[in-house]
Amino acid sequence: MTADLDPGPSLPLPAPLVRAAERFAGYDREWYVCGGWATDLLLGRQTRDHLDVDLVVWQHDQATLRSHLEGWQLLGHDNAVAGDCPDQWDGRRLEPPAHIHANTPTMAGTELDIQICELAGDEWVLATEPRITLPRSACRGEAAWGDLPVVSAAIIVYYKAIPPRWRTDPRPARRPHDEADFLALLPTLSRSQRSWLRHAIAADQPDHDWLRRL
Repeated sequence: MTADLDPGPSLPLPAPLVRAAERFAGYDREWYVCGGWATDLLLGRQTRDHLDVDLVVWQHDQATLRSHLEGWQLLGHDNAVAGDCPDQWDGRRLEPPAHIHANTPTMAGTELDIQICELAGDEWVLATEPRITLPRSACRGEAAWGDLPVVSAAIIVYYKAIPPRWRTDPRPARRPHDEADFLALLPTLSRSQRSWLRHAIAADQPDHDWLRRL
């Protein structure tokens, strides 16, 4: 999917998003911006600083992704390996929850954090225990800034509320930037998105403090 980099009358897209779109030009499978930058794309402005660009690709497209990013430093993380894996991803099948830290050899740090997500039929499987899904048609948002493929606000808020579990690690503490993204997106959520989020979040954490605000 090749992204159109023309942002229209708004401010130019920040360089990290432009680079991400350039990196994925010619990648002929679905991909989306997610995480904090997705919040900004939906709102039409940059709301905070970001360490890297989070992207989503489907689990069944892993081989295509590895071929597309040939020559990159790719570090694969899933529950099959304890802790952070310092070794180059060898192409083994990563099982969600999983992600890949991707970086060009000439750049320090992580440029892209690519989330590997499961698609079952026409539904995005966001979690398996409990099983939480969302129709594929409801997973894509409408960018107010630029024309990059971006996930919907419901997807962002769900993962901010219920981050993926890594092995038996304790649930991570709420991060300030997750709260900031939630508050920024809350006024934009439709009635149906709020209803789905209340059900999805409560299925895992019935005492989650965001439920009353939804």
